[in-house]
Amino acid sequence: MDRRRWRARLRTVLTVALLLFVVVGFTACSLSLPGGAPAGETDPVDDTRGSGPPGGDEPAPDPDPQPDPDPEPDPDPDPDPDPEPDPDPDPEPDPDPDPEPDPDPDPEPDPDPDPEPDPDPDPEFGATAMRLLELVNEARAEARSCGARGWFDATHPLALEARLVRAAQGHSDDMNANGFFSHTGSDGSSPPDRVTREGYAWAAVGETIARGQSTPERVVDAWLASDGHCAILMSTRYTELGAGEASRYWTLVFARPR
Repeated sequence: MDRRRWRARLRTVLTVALLLFVVVGFTACSLSLPGGAPAGETDPVDDTRGSGPPGGDEPAPDPDPQPDPDPEPDPDPDPDPDPEPDPDPDPEPDPDPDPEPDPDPDPEPDPDPDPEPDPDPDPEFGATAMRLLELVNEARAEARSCGARGWFDATHPLALEARLVRAAQGHSDDMNANGFFSHTGSDGSSPPDRVTREGYAWAAVGETIARGQSTPERVVDAWLASDGHCAILMSTRYTELGAGEASRYWTLVFARPR
């Protein structure tokens, strides 16, 4: 802006100087033309005017100086650009919705629950269970050899226990229904698992199984003829018995409560 104003003023000064130069040159030419005043004479002077420059002719008035051309307007400054909008702040995350509660896990069973009294203190056992108990106690009442497992003296009789009967009958039913023969149940359970599942807190557990025998007498004879099975039937560790049968799948469960 200052440069443009300075240039405009300079043009004005140069214009005035040029005009003065033209006026002075014009006056000098008038003095040299023929018919001018003789030497030694002076032109009459108009008293109403003040003394003028020699030569009598009044110089033409200075023309009105040309007005400074409007300076080129400064170009409008670029309008302030619209400020870039602040990026939208990251929206605050919605609070986590209430999570759905995890379903209550199945409580872990007490590995050693206190023994619960049988709800039926005098249950009616089936004929098969009663006959098996009778035969086992007859065998236990006599001393006998169990082959490689050694000699066993006569020992105390066992008593049927309802929870053990349910465990024994349940395993016979499982073997019959699923067509297998094993101490491991179809659900992967072991004899202690099945006894515990019935609510019996045990200190010792044993099991014998058999299949194919048609009567309780034949199945007990088969067990006594097997060294390992014979040793279980004669063991002094046990005090209670459970017995079950399903389509010639036989199970005896021996236990002593805590």
